[in-house]
Amino acid sequence: MTKDPFAELAKAWWERFAAADDWKRAEAIGKLAADRRQNETWGWENWAWALHKQGKSLAAYKVLAPLLKKLILPGPPSGRAAYSLACFCGALNKAPEGARWLRLAYNLAENKDGFRIHALLEPDLRQIWPGVPELSVDAYSVLE
Repeated sequence: MTKDPFAELAKAWWERFAAADDWKRAEAIGKLAADRRQNETWGWENWAWALHKQGKSLAAYKVLAPLLKKLILPGPPSGRAAYSLACFCGALNKAPEGARWLRLAYNLAENKDGFRIHALLEPDLRQIWPGVPELSVDAYSVLE
């Protein structure tokens, strides 16, 4: 399989900016990737996550939610996209919708135990995980 030089470079730079909490530049790289590779989820996810990290959760939701709700992108839904949408919903006080996205992300997760811990420690999901039985059972022991 031939690697896509643009994709490799865009992902590397996005990771670098994200690690440095330079979310404005991460947003620019994510948007560029979404524009240039419209059928690949990673650009859209990265763009939306960078917006969210800048406190623009509604804008992030508007970037990503229509793509997943209408299954516009090829392939199965992305667990990362569903998790991101759950976080955006948490920030936007949309707990019932957030619980649906979080449940989907949980079902798509390969490592369920790692997912539970990550989700329980995510501040944006605090009002959401009680609505997801797969997580709320473990919450009390993790948070004690």
